[in-house]
Amino acid sequence: MTDEQALVFRKLLDAMMDEAGIDTKHLSLQTNYSTAAISLLKNGHRPLTKSFADALAMAIGGTQSLWLKIYAEIAAGDSSDVASYLKTLKSSRQGVAVTGERASRRLVNHQIMELFAKDSDRANFAQYTAFSDHFGIEDFDKDRIQPTSYDTRIGYKVLKTPNKSKPEQPDLEFVEIIDELTIAPNETVSVQTLEHFEMPAFIECDLSPASTITRKPLLVGNGPIVDPFFNGRLCVDLTNPHSKERKISVDEAFLTVRFTLLDVLPLTDEEMERVYGVRRYNRDRKLKRARNHVLAEE
Repeated sequence: MTDEQALVFRKLLDAMMDEAGIDTKHLSLQTNYSTAAISLLKNGHRPLTKSFADALAMAIGGTQSLWLKIYAEIAAGDSSDVASYLKTLKSSRQGVAVTGERASRRLVNHQIMELFAKDSDRANFAQYTAFSDHFGIEDFDKDRIQPTSYDTRIGYKVLKTPNKSKPEQPDLEFVEIIDELTIAPNETVSVQTLEHFEMPAFIECDLSPASTITRKPLLVGNGPIVDPFFNGRLCVDLTNPHSKERKISVDEAFLTVRFTLLDVLPLTDEEMERVYGVRRYNRDRKLKRARNHVLAEE
């Protein structure tokens, strides 16, 4: 792409950003591409890929195919004027642009795939993984990814037996669920997910029962949030309030997890104690490089 062609594309991208009310920093946060990558794209030193075009469509409007078509026309020297391209992009399906320091950036399917699928290079999250690179979901199944969430499976039934020396802390036994879980009438059981979560510093999760569970219907006792640094299987209490038994197959959706990208990394427990004198009553977190840091800041 020549300098003149790059100038046309840069003016178009800047105009779409102005329409969405966001600057380069917020576009970086919305697309998970660094500000440097966006500058290279604007200056014609980086090609517009399908994933980059899709990210632009979600952040500032248009569609992936339109962005790619317009980029190809400009690079071939067959471009129209910027105003014409701007009108075309604005009239197409709009992406969702959310601005502000407290903007919510819920991960969508391809982002969930890139972060947690086996052997993914996580290139589009480099600005985040530089501060928290050891994380993942054991037994992750890419076929269970939804447009903005991931559906877990039941994995283990938690059995509680009395502990004579410490009555307030019963012994726990974890029994793997092979085919299905049967819950008797008026019975409450504790159930863990098959997936084991090791969350990074920059992700917070929202947790809710999958629609298959609520349609049975079963009562689910769960907390709404999974914090950064969480390491373990998700565990909830299931209650069958009916006069007949209810079953859950290991293939059914169990708990739905939604992932939100954080602007600022939380301090570790050690840092909170050192800086503010706050001691966590139930955790001993060890995360090497997570610290208070405004992400994507140049």
